[in-house]
Amino acid sequence: MADIPEFMLLADDIRRGAGDIREKQALLLEVLAGALPGNLAEVKRQPTIRQRLSGQRGRATEVRLTLGSFQYILTADTSGLAPTRLHISGGIVIGSEVLNLGYWIEAVMAGLRGLAETSQSAQLAVNNLLGLP
Repeated sequence: MADIPEFMLLADDIRRGAGDIREKQALLLEVLAGALPGNLAEVKRQPTIRQRLSGQRGRATEVRLTLGSFQYILTADTSGLAPTRLHISGGIVIGSEVLNLGYWIEAVMAGLRGLAETSQSAQLAVNNLLGLP
């Protein structure tokens, strides 16, 4: 089990409804936010008032990643995680679909692996997500 990346274990627990789902959802967003470099992903955070006053970033509430003509968005809302994929052409959204979490992760990993062939930051993101040096 040590060979399975943490984010994949978290996603599996969330799909199965195992343990404290809200905590695991928040942790999954944090793992993704920490693994994806700023030039590939945009992370929205929602700090509490105490966190704002102390200069802390707050918890991740959304990760948005653009890979080719698709934008992958994982948002935490009151009902859980909302994995979405937008199809973009010429800067205009031409399609939107809600995906299940497993497919969203597979699509993001496939997109990152393809980009990793030509981008060092994408290779670093793949290595971070897979727990590789």
